[in-house]
Amino acid sequence: MIKKITYLLGAGASANTIPIVSQMNARIAKIQTLLKGFSTGMNPQNSPQELHINHSILNSWQLDLKWLLDEVGLYFSLDTLARKYYLTANFRNLERLKWCIVLYFTIEQLLYLHSDKMDEFEKKIIDNRYDSFFATIGQIRPDKSVELNTNIKILSWNYDVQIELSLKRFFNELSLINIKDAFHIHPNKNSVDAMEKQIFDSNKFGVVKLNGNAIWTRNIDENDISIFDSSLNDERSYTKKVKDFNYREGIAYLVNEYSLWKSDTWSDNFIKYFNFAWENKNKDHYSTYKGHDNIIREAERIASETEILVVIGYSFPIFNREIDNRLFKSMNHLEKVYIQDIEPEKIKATIENAFNIRSKGIGDKNIQLNSNINQFVIPYELNQD
Repeated sequence: MIKKITYLLGAGASANTIPIVSQMNARIAKIQTLLKGFSTGMNPQNSPQELHINHSILNSWQLDLKWLLDEVGLYFSLDTLARKYYLTANFRNLERLKWCIVLYFTIEQLLYLHSDKMDEFEKKIIDNRYDSFFATIGQIRPDKSVELNTNIKILSWNYDVQIELSLKRFFNELSLINIKDAFHIHPNKNSVDAMEKQIFDSNKFGVVKLNGNAIWTRNIDENDISIFDSSLNDERSYTKKVKDFNYREGIAYLVNEYSLWKSDTWSDNFIKYFNFAWENKNKDHYSTYKGHDNIIREAERIASETEILVVIGYSFPIFNREIDNRLFKSMNHLEKVYIQDIEPEKIKATIENAFNIRSKGIGDKNIQLNSNINQFVIPYELNQD
């Protein structure tokens, strides 16, 4: 019998593109320095000559990132800082924090920024493990169209767009909103509008992003050209020396897009579908996006059908524990767990102690550890009748 497989992804699943927690502050500092140089009219070493850029916008961006770095201080993690703002009802700062995360993630995923001794983080714009994964689970239908294995679902704690950008490599003619629609990646405009309705078809591949999207909302609301549809993320850029890569043009492009979309509040066009999974509706809050609760319910429904769980690069932090606990409690059909991480033993200990999976009959023989992180784990049970 074909098994229902659920992937649970954490930051490690995008670590070749988005730095892990211990490296992220240095990367944000690098981008803040870059923006500061541009906003003051300086030409950083090895960069192209000055382009026409709105320096007031650039200056506000670099000040936002400076504020973020100052605020995160000893908290170390952006998620931890967000949780602090939420618990202390500092919703103004929580909204600003989300905007800063969206700004950073947009730049990090759109442009190849050369690493140096400051952060020592070498990257690609898209973590190529996603490409390999989708190539493996892709299937050609009788009508010659391509679909992804219908027995696989993904629950992701990541708010990046690595999944979407990887799928665009296979279906370049599709815009970001079309990618989300075609492969049931939620939240998106359609799933939010659905509200209380069931948005997931168990017989199709699909993705629930528990924290939503750290991406400018217009890119997932409109059928126009997305910033991620531009040629700026050409694969060939990876092999160019930094002095030959015009990332300055990329920054100018972003500033232009921002100036076209800018509204009175960040929440209108930039963080509309970005809420941490643990946020609840609050009358004093600018509120979670419409349909946020439905996303969590759909994640629980996927968990309830899960027979094989694959955990990749996720450490189960304390502030996610409430949602994770709800997911594990729903896994009444769980038979086996694969754990892929640099230190999978630690993840195994957390799962056993925090979620009592042994009560579900999951013992050592039902838990497979994998420390090889070059490719995403493909369970043996895939496609086995």
